[in-house]
Formats: sequence, C-alpha cells, structure tokens
Amino acid sequence: MITPIGSQMRLYLLLFAVSFSLNLSGQELKDAVFLPHIFSTEIHPPGEPLLPPVIELNSNQVLEIGFDDLNFDSKSYSYRVIHCTPDWKASDLNFMQYMNGFESFEILDFGFSNSATRPFTHYWFRFPNDMMKPLMGGNYLVQVFPTDHPEVTAFQRRLLVVDPSLGINAMVRSASSSRIRLTHQEIVFDLNLEFLNIQDQHEDIFVAILQNDRWDNAIMDLKPRYAEANVLHYDHVNGDNAFPGGNQYRLLDLKSLMVMRDPVMAFQTIDGQFHARLRPELPRVQRAYSDQPDINGACIYHLQENYTQTMDEDYIQVHFLLDAGQRYPDGEVYLIGALSNGQLDDRFRLRFDEANNIYYLSVPMKQGLYNYMYGFKANGSSNADLSPIEGSHSETENKYTILVYVRGVGDIAHRLVGYTELNSRTDRDR
Repeated sequence: MITPIGSQMRLYLLLFAVSFSLNLSGQELKDAVFLPHIFSTEIHPPGEPLLPPVIELNSNQVLEIGFDDLNFDSKSYSYRVIHCTPDWKASDLNFMQYMNGFESFEILDFGFSNSATRPFTHYWFRFPNDMMKPLMGGNYLVQVFPTDHPEVTAFQRRLLVVDPSLGINAMVRSASSSRIRLTHQEIVFDLNLEFLNIQDQHEDIFVAILQNDRWDNAIMDLKPRYAEANVLHYDHVNGDNAFPGGNQYRLLDLKSLMVMRDPVMAFQTIDGQFHARLRPELPRVQRAYSDQPDINGACIYHLQENYTQTMDEDYIQVHFLLDAGQRYPDGEVYLIGALSNGQLDDRFRLRFDEANNIYYLSVPMKQGLYNYMYGFKANGSSNADLSPIEGSHSETENKYTILVYVRGVGDIAHRLVGYTELNSRTDRDR
C-alpha cells in the first residue's frame, strides 16, 4: 500500500536531495526516482512509447515526459533541464550557454485517474517548448521537483539532443574471440573525420554504445583500434566493443484483468485493490536459446480496450517469484527493464524467502505491457549482469545505439554529432 510521506521521511528526503544537489558536479547523473510515491515515469516522442528520448537540434521534434503521483492530489511540480558531459556528469556551463528560456518552469498539465482502485494523479509536459529550448547538441537531464521545494528532486530522466553532422558506418557481428563467440555480439564501425575541425582525436572524441537503451551496461569512451588518415576504425577483436548477447526479454501482459496470460496465474481483489499472482519463474541460464518476440526491454502503459491512455489504467500489485533453487551468493537480484528505468531501482530488488527457498517481489505496476529480465548485481558492482540467471546467446535479437560526441575547435563542450541505431539481425555481418 502506498502511503503519504511522513514527517521523518520528508526530512530524510530533503537532506538527501540537498546533499545530492551539493554534489551534482562530481557524480554520474542517472535515470532515477527519489520519492516513493512517484511511479511510471516515461520520456519519449508523443504517442511513441517504444522510441528513445532523442531529438534533433533546431527541429520540430519534441519529447513528452510523464509520471504518476500515487498520493492522488493536485501538487504543483516544476522541471529544470541540466546540461551534462558525455559521461553524464553535470557540465560547468552556465544555463544561458546551453538553453534559451527559463531555468525552470511549472508543469501545467495534469489529470486524475478514472475510477482506479489505487487513485493517482498523472502529470505531463513536452520539451522543448516556448519556455525552454536547447542551444547545443549533447546530453541533458530533466529533473522534476515539487514547486515549493526545488531542493527536492522527485525524479530525473536522461535525454539526447543530436546535432547531426557525422555519418556512422556500422554493423553487428559475432564476437571475434573464440572464448565468447557463442555468447557475445560485437559492434564494429568507422568514423570519417574529414569534415570535423578537431585537434586531438584522443581527447576530443567520445564514443558510447548502448544495448537496448540501457545505460547501466553501456560501453563508454571507446577508443579506436587504429586510425587511417581521417578515418577511425573501431573493429576491435579483444572484446572491447562486445556485449553479452543476453536473451529475449520475458513478457508480462497486464493490459486486461479479464484475460490471464503467462506468467500470470491469477488476478485477485484484496481490500479493494487488484493483485496479480505470477507463477514461479525459473532461470534460463542452462536452457537452449528460444526465439520469442520482444520489445527489447520497453514497457507500454495502456489498457486492452485502449480508452483514454494513461488515465483509465489502474495499478496492480504484482507478485513476482524467481525459483532459482538457491540464494545467489555475494549479490542481489533485480528486475531490469524500462519498468525500472533500466537501472538498479531498489523498488525492483527481489528479496529471498529462506523458509520457501525462493526470491520474491511485490510492487505496484500500471496496466500495460512489460518486458523484463532478472539481473544479478554482485557486491561492489554498479550494474546488473543478466547472464547468471537469463543466460547469454550470440543469436539474441538486440538493439544497439552508437553515440559520437565531438569537441571541435572553438566548442565550449562536447556536442552529440553522431547517432545511429543497429539491430543484431538486420544489420549483422554473418
């Protein structure tokens, strides 16, 4: 049951948020939710929940940012946008150098849920808009906060602004090393710098590669294997550009309470609220690869009947079970996917039931369609490895994104000038 924040929790969150703000320039700024009553944050082009949060500079493209407040009242929220370095630290630019408009603005659009058993208020806004427009390509972080407490961040989401001026010739192939050839995929590409005015190829170019829009396992600041005239070649054979292929995502369909689709075993109503009981799921690490369609870890909030999107859905308390047959030593198990913003969110961390020898999680989720996997985070690690539970196969269908940032002569910061998406099947070199 989601309850309003108590006075002690408010104090804790305030102190945490102030500490977070004071250290903003020194840490990686991740997609994150900081207030426990905020759920279902999303950022994508309007009406396109499967597309990433990317727009072109000086175009008509916009992103819609939305979220639910399960405290169900009409609080006032505002937002601000922070410019970041290629490795997602707050840049040292002042606001007027990267943005035209106001430093923050109130969110004016919101609505109340329709007949939900767990009422919520849905807020949304679009960016860029007449009040705030970026002046340069790069990484940006949207922070939403209570208008009367700007020091408290409710949640934050990353977005990309591309200033396209660099083409990328790329493909996916099986790993070159025989050691990982059956489990990994390599991304190889060339960059032609002929029309870029840079002085130091090593310092002025920053390359990142994402798998299925995940930042937690991204390859960051990849260096070329060699340079030839104005062309940089990123065709490593030592694994520097390789990702575990992973597995196809698991599917959870909560669009309708009238139809149960695996792994849902039962829908229940308890104290006036809906619950979904899932069957115990098993690790797939020892199983042969099975090709089943997925949406690469994304989620879509909507009803089977598809009425007023984002307002007619209800929240369901979903009960996950992972029957691993043991407690994994020296680490924790998390649900990974867009449902957790692709990050290690403690609300999606599974606990271990010693008496029944099983992992479990109970979490409220909005009606819709979800992709997810079980990831293992080793103690001391900052990301989740899917392989110990889900297995890894070179045949898996994955989406890859290559990002190229350049700081040319006269630039005040790195600009995102190259962006391309690849599919491990349609863009594959056999």
